[in-house]
Amino acid sequence: MKKPAVLLVAVVFLAVLAAQPKNTIVLKAKDYSYIHHIEYIPRPKYVHRALTCSEMAKELLLKSFYGEELDQGLLSFVLKCRKKGYFSETPLSEEFSAEATYYASWLLTRIGLDSGVNASLLYEKLREAEDFETAYYVARALRVLGYSVDKRDLEGFDLGYAVAPLRGSKVPSAEAAALWLLLFPQDSAKKRFLEEKGFKYADWLYVEKLMVLRPIYINCTIYPRIVVEEKPRLVAVKAVKWYCEPVEVSFRALVVNGSLYSVVEAEDRTLVFKHILARQTTAVVEVEERPGRLVLRTAFKPPYILRVRLAGSTYEWNVTAYEFEAEVDSVPGSLILEAEIISRDVYLRGQGEVAVEASVETLLLDYTWLGLPTLTLLTVLAGSRRKRRTALSCLGLSAPLVGCQRLLELHPLVFALAYGGVVLAAAYLADREASRRALSHIFVVSALVATSMILSNPVILLLGGFGAALFLAAAVLYPSELSKTEKLYKSTMIIYSLGILAMALLNETAVSLANFLWIPDEGFVCSVRIQAMFIANLFALTPVVAPIYHLARLIHSYERAKEAEEVLRNLARL
Repeated sequence: MKKPAVLLVAVVFLAVLAAQPKNTIVLKAKDYSYIHHIEYIPRPKYVHRALTCSEMAKELLLKSFYGEELDQGLLSFVLKCRKKGYFSETPLSEEFSAEATYYASWLLTRIGLDSGVNASLLYEKLREAEDFETAYYVARALRVLGYSVDKRDLEGFDLGYAVAPLRGSKVPSAEAAALWLLLFPQDSAKKRFLEEKGFKYADWLYVEKLMVLRPIYINCTIYPRIVVEEKPRLVAVKAVKWYCEPVEVSFRALVVNGSLYSVVEAEDRTLVFKHILARQTTAVVEVEERPGRLVLRTAFKPPYILRVRLAGSTYEWNVTAYEFEAEVDSVPGSLILEAEIISRDVYLRGQGEVAVEASVETLLLDYTWLGLPTLTLLTVLAGSRRKRRTALSCLGLSAPLVGCQRLLELHPLVFALAYGGVVLAAAYLADREASRRALSHIFVVSALVATSMILSNPVILLLGGFGAALFLAAAVLYPSELSKTEKLYKSTMIIYSLGILAMALLNETAVSLANFLWIPDEGFVCSVRIQAMFIANLFALTPVVAPIYHLARLIHSYERAKEAEEVLRNLARL
């Protein structure tokens, strides 16, 4: 009976060890998003196309709306075209021009001058007008001067559903209907006619529509778009009447048939925006904490966007399934995780604290700092024939430092320096000769690595490694010459690294000197660079040529020694 109980306890214990800690984050509905309404305020340009009064008055009139400075030459030309109660197209002409009279009188009225136009003459011209374009210019001139004009004054042009271009004609004209709407903008029949024709205001007609009707443009931002608790409010708003006249704005929120609307009004302009009333719903994000990463699980009605912020990084998924699972990598530590679910009609947000443990790879990387000095000591011990017990005892004394690193939470670099110092001290006590050789090799490798890093050139390390491999082959094949091989290896690598650094310094010095010249000479710099490159190539051959020469010399000496041995044996037989 005891064996099953013990087995059950063991299984439960292993299950507890294998279980990963989990955390739950509850996402609640929040007010979310903005309603942005942006309208572009048009600013068309116009330049006179002929040397006539009407064309120059159009250009000056548009500039007066923009608040720009008026050309005095053009204004003088317009004034010279003024006659007795009307305007002509040119200063020398005496002929009545309805278009010139209209635009010139409008311009002078806007800048505060007396137009000098005779209203009685205009009424007479209006009754006599045979085409609608002339009648329009005269009617607009009368309105600019403050006189009233109604549809009875334009009898013979109105067809009810459209406008005739000639008085008494029954043929409708889209251009005439467009001008009619500038006089009577509330005529819905003419609007339908233009919509059926697909007519669009263009060129100067579009500019005149802006100047006559002066539409209102509204730019506003309302928060929130998805409403849960907060009442909609205006965050920013600006309304102007073309071109830049400020207009007061009113705002109100109302509920109609269970829907929430925001209404923005500015004079006769009204904008209505519909909000989304979000339901009071929640979602749960289950977070499973694993070494170096987190596993996220959630269940919610798709489609939606799941966004997670963790340790300065943002992760986002477009989810189309009801149940969703994802993994994210993270740095170890206690972190704040923020999660959001963004759907078409709801926005959920929540946050919680998670504890992420270091991954196995990170732990191995941390303990690599400990392994390198230990391997160095073991290498020294392997090459030492004396005092191995003393070295092992020193290594045993340095072992408790591993626990100190975890206990004091020291930075791996700081601990590695301290641990390395202890290991070198242990190596020095074990065998001073072996530790001296180890330090000399460390100095050689450090010189090569430093040169490669300073010059940002990995080829330096490749050539040094190739030369070191040849020297190692010589040491293995001819162990009796180990001392000479080691000295030649060290001197070769030091000369190689220092020579490459010297040539790089010479190159930089040449460039610096060239900058101090009165006229910087590119040829001088190039010549110094080429010579430095040639010398650097000679130094680059050092770690290759030196070990080959040394190995060839050892082979040649070994062969001569074998021949001498054979000669001595023959002599001994005699």
